[in-house]
Amino acid sequence: MQLDGLALELQRSIDYLSSQLKGVALHQLKVCCDDEDHTQLVAALNERLNVKASPLSEEQQPPLSGQVLAHYLPLMTRPTLNFYPRHLHPKTDHFSLRNVIVALSGVTLVMLAVAGFYAYQTTQLDQQVALAQQQTDRLNQQLAELQQQQAKHRPSAGKVAAIERIKRQIAGQQASLSAMDQFTHSQQEGYSGIMNALASVAHRDISLTHIEISPNRLDIQGLATEAKVIPYWIGKFKQQTPLVGRNFERLTMGRNEQDLVTFELKTQQGAR
Repeated sequence: MQLDGLALELQRSIDYLSSQLKGVALHQLKVCCDDEDHTQLVAALNERLNVKASPLSEEQQPPLSGQVLAHYLPLMTRPTLNFYPRHLHPKTDHFSLRNVIVALSGVTLVMLAVAGFYAYQTTQLDQQVALAQQQTDRLNQQLAELQQQQAKHRPSAGKVAAIERIKRQIAGQQASLSAMDQFTHSQQEGYSGIMNALASVAHRDISLTHIEISPNRLDIQGLATEAKVIPYWIGKFKQQTPLVGRNFERLTMGRNEQDLVTFELKTQQGAR
């Protein structure tokens, strides 16, 4: 049984060497086995192998295998057989969990930075609105004082003209204040709200690469590990008020060179 197993392993090794040595056929097997009868071993191998086996040395007292190896090893100038070909090397997995986590972390940081930028703009606008409100309050106070003077004394033409100028200034300040309030609410409910809503519906299998926002458009591009997670992710938009009511005209999906699913979500023309 041990000899049969040895013969089977030798035959497998011979077949592998034959496949590696292109254009060269193996017909002979030289045997050198310490403490064994080489004649009986060669005869048994010839019965089981498809190549001819013969002793490595014809001497009555063959040398030990270690001596033979020590003799022939210095004569080998270069390896003639590659036992570890390239197709057996482990393949590098670029789409690993670590890479996905790094990518998602980067996207999250970008989204947080954009949200912080819009929050900073909103703060600046709030300060401008507060300053305009203070100016309006001062003008209203001046108007009240002039109106009191008008009630006590017959107004002169100069005072009447001054009152009209102050009224026009107040009207202009109020118009500016109203425009700033509308812009502030648009910023808070628009871009910043949309970015916060997208961050709230973030999915571990989806990575956004491009976001285009305007008053009437919201176009999104990104990557996904699987195509089936994209409709599920879009369905979660109904849970976010800034995303509710946005109609998307087209959803385009494909694959890139890294075999990742790419998608592009376009807002319908004229949609909110």
